[in-house]
Amino acid sequence: MDAPSFLLLILLTTVIALVTAVSFSFHLRKREVESSGLTEIAEMIRRGGALFLTKKYAATGVLAAAVSLLLFYFFDEDAQPFMTASFLFGVLIASAADHVGMHSASAAHVHVATALKINPAKAFRLAFVSGAATGLSCAGLSLLGITLILYILYVIFGETWETAVRSLLGFGAGISSVALFARIGGSIFASAMRQRGEQPDQEDSSGSIVPECVGNDVGGIAGLGTDVLESHVLAIIAAVTLGWTTIGTESAIFFPLMIAAFGILTSVIASAFVRTRKHIKVSKALRRGIFVNALLLLLTTFILARRFFPAAMAWEVSIACIAGIVAALLMRFLMGRAPSSRTVGTSVLLLILLIAIAQMSAGLYGIALAAVGMLSILGIALAADASVPVLMNASMIVSAGDGGAAAKKNAQELAQGSNSLVAKGRGYACAASLLAALALMVAYGDAAMLPAIDLKTPAIFIGLLLGGVLPFLFSSMIAHAAQHAARTMAAAQRRQKNNANRSLSLTATTALLETAAPAILAIGAPILVGFVLGSPALAGLLFGSMIAGLPLSISMLSKPSCDPAIASLLKLMAVVSLLTAPLIAG
Repeated sequence: MDAPSFLLLILLTTVIALVTAVSFSFHLRKREVESSGLTEIAEMIRRGGALFLTKKYAATGVLAAAVSLLLFYFFDEDAQPFMTASFLFGVLIASAADHVGMHSASAAHVHVATALKINPAKAFRLAFVSGAATGLSCAGLSLLGITLILYILYVIFGETWETAVRSLLGFGAGISSVALFARIGGSIFASAMRQRGEQPDQEDSSGSIVPECVGNDVGGIAGLGTDVLESHVLAIIAAVTLGWTTIGTESAIFFPLMIAAFGILTSVIASAFVRTRKHIKVSKALRRGIFVNALLLLLTTFILARRFFPAAMAWEVSIACIAGIVAALLMRFLMGRAPSSRTVGTSVLLLILLIAIAQMSAGLYGIALAAVGMLSILGIALAADASVPVLMNASMIVSAGDGGAAAKKNAQELAQGSNSLVAKGRGYACAASLLAALALMVAYGDAAMLPAIDLKTPAIFIGLLLGGVLPFLFSSMIAHAAQHAARTMAAAQRRQKNNANRSLSLTATTALLETAAPAILAIGAPILVGFVLGSPALAGLLFGSMIAGLPLSISMLSKPSCDPAIASLLKLMAVVSLLTAPLIAG
């Protein structure tokens, strides 16, 4: 099979994912609602989430316009705006994924709350269908964007693989631009909403739950979904880039794409296994779907590898991918336990072991493949994680509305089963983000042609120390911004008691404005260090931030009052470094 055929086959799998996601979304929309009280509360939550998205799209548009001009001036040669067009396409893809996730969640809230009156198993299935629409759309859109760029540039325009692969960095930068506001801004906004929802001066129960429910949607669906989407895209880009630069064959480009494509297909199949009966726990049903997905991938990985590589190398790349899949399962298990120093230490050791296995089996390419393997279960894992905020919000809607005693009892049972799933979702997203960031850092080292890092060199040592400081500074900025946004909302509510939309609008604006300082830190630090101290010092900065950020980000997962989003810092720094590597070296 030639290159165009492979790319078209991969595009077909993305269409399957998107069609399935759309069918799930329509399944929710066509259902009827009986209770006007539940509908009113759900509508208030929907408007709050939509308001944040509107503000975020405006902020993203301003950033996209500025970055597009810089990319066109510095990176697009011979008036061929491949990098700029890829960047704008990435912005569009990530924004579309944002919209689908929030749209599905807002449609599901009232239906899940209504179903709680009759059958908690039915309510759970509806929540999962909403999450599956988010998960499959994110997986499908990310792979669709990457494959379309390669197909258009290599097949239609006749450009070289080097040009096509290089242009993917623009796509990754576009995804990261949206993730910047969705993950960091969303984290600040969600934290402010949760802090405000805990305040005792609310006039009624329905008014008190709306801020927290909006925060759950923005942080747990838009923020988490975009974060994992970004990790998926960047891991594939790193694997494709390293495959081309270190191995130099089309097979090394197609293999990670096919792993991601089969991950989508197995996610669609596994979603049929996520069902529960009246006495079966939510966590057990979701775990079954994830295990089915992982098992199918484990069985097909070597078959795919053997199609692209000789037998010996097929084993090597398979081991790297399989290690990533197994690590994903283990991370979800570890994060579901009570948080402790032992859990943090075990999680870090697990990631170290994964990196060692991947590197020893397939070199630098293997590290990127391990990240692709971990994220190959994205469709079903994000479906499980995105269903949790829907379950929690529906439970709160029932408790505050006129759902009845039976519905409230069912809501309490489902909410209790959902608590441990929050930590699992955050843990998986964090581990996947960290591994994707590491894959990009490795790709930067290869692009900058750094044979080794000499710690005796002062500039490199300075880079390491600066990198070690950045995660702490970044997380403190996020915490301060969340507190400021919460105070802004409280003040707005006191001034305008009858205008909830106005207070939400001010909070959203504050949260997005507060994103500026952490964003400048994440974007400016690698550029400044790279141009002032050189490429080796920048490598020191990246790996110093990883050494400090890895245990810090895992240790802070148990603090829902403020999501530090440290993994977003590491990914953004790595993207900027890889994108500017030729300018710094030249």
